[in-house]
Amino acid sequence: MSDKAPEKPDPQESIFSKTFFNLRLAWNLFWDGDVRFVDKLIPLAVLIYVLSPFDLLPESMLGFLGLADDAIVVQQGITYFFSRTNRNSPQTYLKHYKALKQTD
Repeated sequence: MSDKAPEKPDPQESIFSKTFFNLRLAWNLFWDGDVRFVDKLIPLAVLIYVLSPFDLLPESMLGFLGLADDAIVVQQGITYFFSRTNRNSPQTYLKHYKALKQTD
């Protein structure tokens, strides 16, 4: 069995279950002591951007389109956090990834 996380997503999973899985994985990695502090700044920066009143595309003027930039920032931020965590502490990333996959 390979120690790498699967590259291709399962087509049977919904976008909501993938998103929920990724948020849980990010949460677990964020609180793990083996993950570098610098890497933990990525999800913090994403959270600050989403909660801040300043926006690239304001929801008050653009409605749903204004929420799209927040969703893109969250998705890209989590992806970057995972890539940094996997590069800097691959055993920690795989430990949490496999543990969450077993509970799904």
